[in-house]
Amino acid sequence: MKKIFIILLALVFFPVFNAQALRNPAAVYCNSMGYSYIEEKSGQNQCQIPGTKETFPEWDFYTGKVGQKYSYCALHGYEIKIINSAKICLSPNINNECAVCIIDGEAVPIATAMKLNFAEAPCGDGKCSPLETALSCPKDCPSGVADGACDGKADGKCDPDCTQVVVVAGAVPKPDPDCNPLVLGSPEAKTKPADSKSVIGLILIGLAIVGLIIYYVRKKFRNNDIA
Repeated sequence: MKKIFIILLALVFFPVFNAQALRNPAAVYCNSMGYSYIEEKSGQNQCQIPGTKETFPEWDFYTGKVGQKYSYCALHGYEIKIINSAKICLSPNINNECAVCIIDGEAVPIATAMKLNFAEAPCGDGKCSPLETALSCPKDCPSGVADGACDGKADGKCDPDCTQVVVVAGAVPKPDPDCNPLVLGSPEAKTKPADSKSVIGLILIGLAIVGLIIYYVRKKFRNNDIA
């Protein structure tokens, strides 16, 4: 349980202290193969094979679930397989699942076979990457953007990452002053009971999220033990 608690703390604070982000492995793979990576507004990004009308969901293609004949393995004469192993599949991945090429009888992750590098340019490249925030890299992530961190700056924008909860005056971290949160015990808080209900709802949602994180962390430990 102690290990799980430490991991949860790392998941919460890692984006704040990490200024070196990682690129999307699925996008790196698609582009490295010479294919076209298409970003959709819906978030369902695709990898398109030039000269054809075939497009595949980015992660399904990267993990070998679809379009296997266009994979690195197939094009180089290797057999491709999908495995689930924390020991073999490189991070970052989803649920320890990855596609591997069978090279000389050995399962080699596609990323290893291609020598892919997922490291992204350091803070200051002008792009707010998934692991960068306004706190860790204000140069790339301006205040007020949805980056997973509440910067608490008075900039005329209500940071979408700042919760609208009732807080104790002077508490740290402070909410975004542009979001107008209520202070516990203030006249405004006493006259707005509806907001209290919202707070309870947010607390329940937060507990549910923590529960899910604990569940998946414990599941990952079990998978590691099995692997």
